[in-house]
Amino acid sequence: MKKFFKALILFLTIFITSCGSLPHFELDPSLDYPSFKDCYLESINDFYLQKEEVYGIYLYRVDCDACNENKNVVLNHLNEYKKGNKNFKIYIYNTVRLKEEGAVYDDRVLSVDETRNEMLSKKVSTLKDTIINVVPSLYIINQGVLNDFIAGGIEPAKYLLETTLDSRSYKDIPGALLDNLDNFYLQDYKKYYVYIYFETCPYCLKIKGEIISYLLSEKNKEVPIFVFDMKSSLSEEGKENRAKFKLAEEATSSKDFKRFIEENIKNKETELKNTYYRYVPALYEISDNHYSNCYIGETEVVSQLKR
Repeated sequence: MKKFFKALILFLTIFITSCGSLPHFELDPSLDYPSFKDCYLESINDFYLQKEEVYGIYLYRVDCDACNENKNVVLNHLNEYKKGNKNFKIYIYNTVRLKEEGAVYDDRVLSVDETRNEMLSKKVSTLKDTIINVVPSLYIINQGVLNDFIAGGIEPAKYLLETTLDSRSYKDIPGALLDNLDNFYLQDYKKYYVYIYFETCPYCLKIKGEIISYLLSEKNKEVPIFVFDMKSSLSEEGKENRAKFKLAEEATSSKDFKRFIEENIKNKETELKNTYYRYVPALYEISDNHYSNCYIGETEVVSQLKR
């Protein structure tokens, strides 16, 4: 009986979330999922094996009413991506193929939040640990690990309309990467930026498109930006990277960190071992090969680059 009521609650939750409005895009009537074969997930076993650092996988069925509610927005996203107007790639997969490819729906009665929390807590990176239990659903993969799960009603479509995620890679932009932290103050420019981030930082992901847009703009020729992935603080590489800075561990907030920035500005710092680090995303401004400013957080970083 408990299982019945839990299933009923799950159904009602998904039904209620579908009771909203989505914009309707005027698309070529001939466009359908087969029009975007470059975005097909060839096999469910390729779930975590795509070349992009960040991408989405959208699961649907053609006989699913909720999937059809999402369809116009999904097709528009695929079409805009194909035309180069959107930079977040999603792969589409019809779950009618699941059984023939050796995968099945999870028969446990889990809510969307329970499903998301279970997978994120396990940092799922393999198909066998991935819960597939409802369509439509959108899985966000970052660096080969599940980063988010959006499902039911019109939630996947709403996410695609609002997302700022970008599947492009800094590695694909010539000259974008700071090859070594030891070269932090040694670039041959009157003025330049060093942008510090790490791959699992949601705030860094949020503004990745803005950073790439700057890198590809004329502004980057005047004041170039070099990006450096600090890596997770739990990894050995991440620990080594942080050890090269002077850690401002006593800073209680990004606002409080300003006093450490002011100290580095006043001293016209030129050595990494005396350069304070605490938060990402962070944009360090270097002038005449010394520290001249630092912008912390997505709002400050984007605002500075848009000046």
